[in-house]
Amino acid sequence: MRRFSSSLLALVALVGACVDHSNTETPGTLVDVNPEPPGANCKYGGVAIESGVDANLNGVLDPSEVTSTQYVCNADSDVECGSAQSLKGEVSIKSAADLDQIGNASCIDGDLVIAGTDLTSMPQLAGLQIVTGSVYVVGNSSLTSLSDLAGLRAVGSIYFVQANPMLSNIGALAGLERVASMQIIDNDSLVDLAGFETITKLDSVLNISGNKNLTSLTGLDNIVICAEGIIIDSNNALTSTDALDQLQSIPELEISGNAALSSISLPALSNVEGVLTINQNAALTTVSLPQLTAASSGVQFEQDTALTTLDLPQLLLSGVVRVTGDTALASLSAPKLSVVAVDVDLASLPALQTADFPALDTIGGSLFLAVVPLPSFSGFPALTNIGGQMLVQGATATDFSGLSALQRVDGNVTITANQDLAGFTGLTSFAHIGGGLTVTNNPALTPAIAQAFASSITIDGSITIN
Repeated sequence: MRRFSSSLLALVALVGACVDHSNTETPGTLVDVNPEPPGANCKYGGVAIESGVDANLNGVLDPSEVTSTQYVCNADSDVECGSAQSLKGEVSIKSAADLDQIGNASCIDGDLVIAGTDLTSMPQLAGLQIVTGSVYVVGNSSLTSLSDLAGLRAVGSIYFVQANPMLSNIGALAGLERVASMQIIDNDSLVDLAGFETITKLDSVLNISGNKNLTSLTGLDNIVICAEGIIIDSNNALTSTDALDQLQSIPELEISGNAALSSISLPALSNVEGVLTINQNAALTTVSLPQLTAASSGVQFEQDTALTTLDLPQLLLSGVVRVTGDTALASLSAPKLSVVAVDVDLASLPALQTADFPALDTIGGSLFLAVVPLPSFSGFPALTNIGGQMLVQGATATDFSGLSALQRVDGNVTITANQDLAGFTGLTSFAHIGGGLTVTNNPALTPAIAQAFASSITIDGSITIN
């Protein structure tokens, strides 16, 4: 097994999109690409991409001007050149003259860095087939296409394409047969992903982030399986995920921070081996996941502030169910969900009136209902055991009717700041708290009633009532 890290990179200063090089009076954004040795930031090494404004107009990103550092880390890789004609070590392309070093090589035994150029084409790279390390295409002001890299079939670690303001075509990536990760980030002219149509299975992580004019995922239309995961993040013009309609199985899927995305429909998705994350999509009103049956590590819906209804009709098993900060959400339903291996975390949902989990029997971790004004607990009729804590805060229910099946909570139970809660009616089967009991700041609930409840069950920990 071979591990690759970036060798010494020349310092690259480049001006971001929309900056006029001829105007020496206007500070521009500069980006430096520097080596990052193996260590705490990158286990196998990689690069550190630093950015900031050239406040003193000297054309160099000085240490005091750095406002952001992004680490791009290499993966563990066993890709080798074999008998192919190769170049050893990092190959850095900063100008047209640097392309001559490629010669007849079909393999680079190290990293390929194309950064800070004004190149429009790179024909000398047409014969390149293998890069054993990573490929970095960063901050090239005039590059419109990756077509000169269309012959590239294997990349040992990352294919990283960032901040190329004129890049509008990434179809050459479709020729890759092996790569650990593809990162397509901050390319302002990219409007879709045309060129990927022939791909039905991705063997790597695909990260599509910060491409401000990307309106659709067209090009991913035929992907059925992604072996590592997909991230769709902060593409502010993105209006549709329809290109993912064929996607059936994936380890991780994140759709976050896409400001114009009003609906997400994944009609064929049935299995997420890791976490399904849908977060901070400000315009999102509708999520449709009609075939999702399992999310082994969990589902997370957080701060999608326009989302009003969330229905997971076929979900049977989930690691975590976390729904927080969705301030317009009125209804949440998972009618077939029977086991949550870790936590059910419902928090900061001020509009929530219905939480419907009729088949949920066991929560392996904790149940958090925090600032969730549920008028009743009727949505949890089958809940028997909670393996961690139980928190009820900000409910509008007057008692615990609906939790008649609940028998045991293994951790602490905290009942606090529930304005109308007046009693513990409904907890007819409840017998044991493995931790402590805290009942505080419930104005309609007298200490005497709370103390009587505490006396009727077994509590292993401390009791706080006021």
